Amino acid sequence: MTRVHLLLTVVVTVFFSTKLISQDLDQGYVRTFSWGGIAVTQEKIPAFASYEPNLFHFKDGKFFITAGEDVDLHCRYLLKGGKTYGQHLNALKKSTNKKVATLKDDYIRTLFYVSHDEAGAQLYTKWPASMSELPEWKEICVDEINFAPAADWVSSRFTLSERQADFTSLISWLKRARPGWKIYIVHVAGYRREAPELKYYDKTELRYMIPLEYVDTEPLAVATVEVEKSTNPLLAWSYNIEKMPAEQKGEKDGIMSVMKDGIKNTTFNFGIEYKYLNKVTKLHNFYVNYVYADGMLIGGFYAQDVPSIETGIQNTFYEAIKSALYYEKIH
Repeated sequence: MTRVHLLLTVVVTVFFSTKLISQDLDQGYVRTFSWGGIAVTQEKIPAFASYEPNLFHFKDGKFFITAGEDVDLHCRYLLKGGKTYGQHLNALKKSTNKKVATLKDDYIRTLFYVSHDEAGAQLYTKWPASMSELPEWKEICVDEINFAPAADWVSSRFTLSERQADFTSLISWLKRARPGWKIYIVHVAGYRREAPELKYYDKTELRYMIPLEYVDTEPLAVATVEVEKSTNPLLAWSYNIEKMPAEQKGEKDGIMSVMKDGIKNTTFNFGIEYKYLNKVTKLHNFYVNYVYADGMLIGGFYAQDVPSIETGIQNTFYEAIKSALYYEKIH
């Protein structure tokens, strides 16, 4: 697979003192997650030579994590087929021989994709069902390390807290992620090259520009990570709709029971003020206006580009809760 970029990604060079060969890897990783898998945990860095089963919450092919403030994420990549980065990259260069002539450098990259944006809108239409299937939506962030020291490795690792400056988007997402939201991780090697066949004329620079092309291997390791729970106090709140508004003209005749930790706390009335349907994307745009049962206003919150009315209500509900908590109307 290839990617074209006009700007270089910042390369973070990582050196490890130990040469990681397959004979040294604790085979517990392979027996549990298989070559081509990624071992994901929040507890601590998964040691290369020592597999600790209790570090991982792994079920039905997914890793489960807790979202919230100050959470960490550790990954150990188990390269496809038990082959080294060098072996995978050499095979790629052999199969893309003509492109190698304009090679600039080699890299190892990890792409992180999330299932929803922070407002709760679903980003994917189809979750990858196999290792060869790539996400069809944009990644939230990318990690890149220098290839040279890792050429003989069959495994490497990633720790989110060591990359905080470059991963603000993922850290922010984890603070707001709700149970059921997911992360898809794709680990590849590859090389960057100049792509003269893709040159274009830049009217601002008044000259032809030659973009850079990222030529990636097939995924070397992948994993799905699902949020099981969150420490975010907002997510203690939930609702049950007792009555939907009769129309979508803003009249606040809808009724929802509001629960905290599963126990009814109060009642909100709400109305939907529909704005428009994007005819291209088929996504809805509308306001959800909330009031307390006594008629006092909570606020109107905009549901933008959501796939359904239900999703828009879910997304704006937490904005209403934030407002009610701020004004100490609920506890």
